Amino acid sequence: MKTIRILSTTAILLSLSCCTAFGAYRLQDETIDSMAIAPNDQDSSYSSLPALNQEKEVTTKGDTTYISFGKKKIRIIEKNGTTDVKITDKEEGDDEHLDWATDEECEDLFSDKKDTKPWQEFKGHWSGVEFGLCNYMTRSNSLQLPDEYDFMNLRTGRSWNINLNFAQQSVGFGSDRIGLVSGMGLEISNYHFTSDIPIAMIDGKIAPDSVNARDNRLKNRFQTTYLTVPLILEWQFTGGEYDDRSYLGVGVIGGVNLFANTLMKYVENGDKKKEKISGKGYFLPPVRYAFTARVGFKALKMYANYYPMSLFRKDKGPELYPLAAGLVLNF
Repeated sequence: MKTIRILSTTAILLSLSCCTAFGAYRLQDETIDSMAIAPNDQDSSYSSLPALNQEKEVTTKGDTTYISFGKKKIRIIEKNGTTDVKITDKEEGDDEHLDWATDEECEDLFSDKKDTKPWQEFKGHWSGVEFGLCNYMTRSNSLQLPDEYDFMNLRTGRSWNINLNFAQQSVGFGSDRIGLVSGMGLEISNYHFTSDIPIAMIDGKIAPDSVNARDNRLKNRFQTTYLTVPLILEWQFTGGEYDDRSYLGVGVIGGVNLFANTLMKYVENGDKKKEKISGKGYFLPPVRYAFTARVGFKALKMYANYYPMSLFRKDKGPELYPLAAGLVLNF
């Protein structure tokens, strides 16, 4: 940094000296051409030219160098790996100690640049949109449901998990490549059933609503919406720039139940009909948490979430443990 400042100062002084010398030469040439004077009088014309060796004063204060050069004043600021040079004319009242510039004026030049440490520059991968498939497992970690849960069987290809992660905060661990990631988001899970029978709260628990079963069913869906808050440990490796790095993240995601609904679409007498029941009920846990793993390589990014808490509260419905996996589009 000191070497750069010395080179910058030297270059500026040389430039000003050359400009002064060129001005002196032009003035001398014009004077000789326009005046018919004796050779012994030419010495007096030379003596009236501006001096090439004008008095210079250099003062250094922190990252700033002040230079007084003839009728010019120069300020050089080295900060955040950049060099800023400002040259102005001296004004009446400027003294020999170069107090014409204040520290506040110097800071104004870089008011939009902040001193940052590597750990402050760490940026994780949370904010964005995630799209995947959702399902659930039994207590024995099987995707095959027992007969008593037959009404909960899913059409996996249409059971979507959509996460809208709208806020992010990252904190590095002394580096811009490893740290903690948190934020907020919305998780929407759509469970599409293979059965024609919707689910409902019957006799204090979740059960099939056979009374409202519909023939010619087009859609039988159960949807949950949670506000999510993650805490993820992320390590970024390979690649130089943020967008070129691979990364691996593991952590937990907490969720707060916002609402849920069921939707049944069917055909009756040739007409398409829809029945939707919304609310915060359905015996969902008010809060829950999931284990999450995330991996990415450049544009290819994936996530997987597993909830060790049952979809429904204890003894209020089938004991099923949700999971979801899919692709990530960060912003």
